[in-house]
Amino acid sequence: MSQAILEKNIIKTLGLNTLSDEEQILFFQKVGATILELSLVKLAKQISGEQRTSLEYYLATNPEPDVLMDHLLGNYSVFENILEEEIIAFKEDALAVLGEKVG
Repeated sequence: MSQAILEKNIIKTLGLNTLSDEEQILFFQKVGATILELSLVKLAKQISGEQRTSLEYYLATNPEPDVLMDHLLGNYSVFENILEEEIIAFKEDALAVLGEKVG
């Protein structure tokens, strides 16, 4: 069921299709930043102290979002799973708030 939720398009369910393109972009930027932040916190708990220090140093360089994602996915094997878990959790929570059955 997790894969189905991950792939589920919830734009209409959330009513985002009624927003302008600019408003949709802003919404997804904010949600994406929150999901990324939660994912980074979980990642930091799962990696060694040395890796955490290296990651903190890298994040301090303020990499572009695409470069950051490439770095995280390429250097931390667990990051993709963590990110997927956070996306699924967001979608499940959003659907539950709207009273839509998950799955």
